[in-house]
Amino acid sequence: MSVNLLQIDAEVSLGDGTSMQVDGFKQVPAMITPPFSPEVTEYTVDVPSATVRIRVNGMSYSHGCVKIQGVQGNMRTIDIPASGTQVSVAQHDPDDVLKKTYSFTVNKSVPGESYFNVVIASPTDEALQIFGRLSSLHRACSVLIT
Repeated sequence: MSVNLLQIDAEVSLGDGTSMQVDGFKQVPAMITPPFSPEVTEYTVDVPSATVRIRVNGMSYSHGCVKIQGVQGNMRTIDIPASGTQVSVAQHDPDDVLKKTYSFTVNKSVPGESYFNVVIASPTDEALQIFGRLSSLHRACSVLIT
């Protein structure tokens, strides 16, 4: 029993970032390392320095429920006051017994860095995920392909 799908997006105040507007905030990509897998339980999430909260979406195909920061539900926004904020996503069985916990440490980047996340479907229905970090400070781009 585990969480099967997980997505995390950073949200920055209007005027920052480059993505769509949502509730007075803009969503921008967050970079999860390593890429999410139901078998791995500890992650780092890199977000832009202007991030004020993250939006966490988690889904399980099994019976039971997902709890994000202890609250039952598949989606939740969580304030990120500082780098190093800890976030948990837990899978519980139908009797509310904890089966697995995923831990995320959210790190804010230095100003000038931004992230992108692209998912491309292949002809075999396997997703190719491309995560990247752009840095205007170093004029560099790093990409992780899984």
